[in-house]
Amino acid sequence: MTTRPDSPEPDQVESEGPVHSTLVSVRNRIMSGLLLVLPAILTFVILGYLYRTITAWLLNPVAAQIARLANAQLKTELPEWWVHYFAPLLAIILILGILYILGYLVRSRIFRVMDWVLLRVPVVTIIYKATRGLVSSLQGEGGAARFQRVVLVPFPCPGSKALAFVTRSLTDQQTGRTILCVCVLTGVVPPAGFTLFVPEEEVTDVDWTVDQTLQAIVTGGLTAPSTIGYFGTNLDEGTIAPSGPS
Repeated sequence: MTTRPDSPEPDQVESEGPVHSTLVSVRNRIMSGLLLVLPAILTFVILGYLYRTITAWLLNPVAAQIARLANAQLKTELPEWWVHYFAPLLAIILILGILYILGYLVRSRIFRVMDWVLLRVPVVTIIYKATRGLVSSLQGEGGAARFQRVVLVPFPCPGSKALAFVTRSLTDQQTGRTILCVCVLTGVVPPAGFTLFVPEEEVTDVDWTVDQTLQAIVTGGLTAPSTIGYFGTNLDEGTIAPSGPS
């Protein structure tokens, strides 16, 4: 005769409830903070790369060449005041100037010409168009978010579903049915994923926010909310939609 494992005492269950809730709350706050600082971290990484590139390939070689022309007996090392003070300050000024000019050119005719050229260069246009479209989708147009709602779509195989963001609604030419353009993210930084076109009746709406969904994707589901409308809900009748043939 087999014995059942001892069930936890009621006092133990009650004591674990608040602790578990606190840990979940702390974990969610940490992930929210991570998503908040990731753009800033990436910005500083890019600025650091620009700083090292400008210093190593422009400022230091130019300074060394000018010093050699002024003094033929100059040592190979640059002065300490240049390396630690003047070069960093000059590099920061150049970076800010370059970014300002690029920001100004975004709305200029030069940018439109460059965009037109890059969209027509073989091979380059594939990478450029995909990157530009993804960035535009994530940042939105006119400050508005492009993610309209969070849904579940059949992916990557029948019997399983993946979180997706609805980015646009289309109309099928033959039947007039609504086709949703959804983005299934496999990573947030850097952004990567799949663009799928799914009939609207085949998706399942999820009452998660965009932040909750992004956190769930980044953590592999560790920070996902405790409930999900996996089988869908009939909002008109207030009943759960059937999960299979009756």
